[in-house]
Amino acid sequence: MNQAEALALIAEIFECPNTLAPSTQKHNVRGWDSMGVLSLMAEFDDRFSILLTQPQLEQMKTVDDILQVLRDHGHLAA
Repeated sequence: MNQAEALALIAEIFECPNTLAPSTQKHNVRGWDSMGVLSLMAEFDDRFSILLTQPQLEQMKTVDDILQVLRDHGHLAA
């Protein structure tokens, strides 16, 4: 998966326009709420077999933090 595809996936998960950038802050993403986090967790588990932990979720402040999880698991080129 490349970064553009990952950004499109994240935008889809959070049901927001596909205008996300790695630097986009959590508070600027309308769908990054409790339901959005549940959707993110479910999608990462289903699609990538990545189980997000509570500490990981709490540390996610930008879209790049989400991208980093994909990088760390080998699903996104560094």
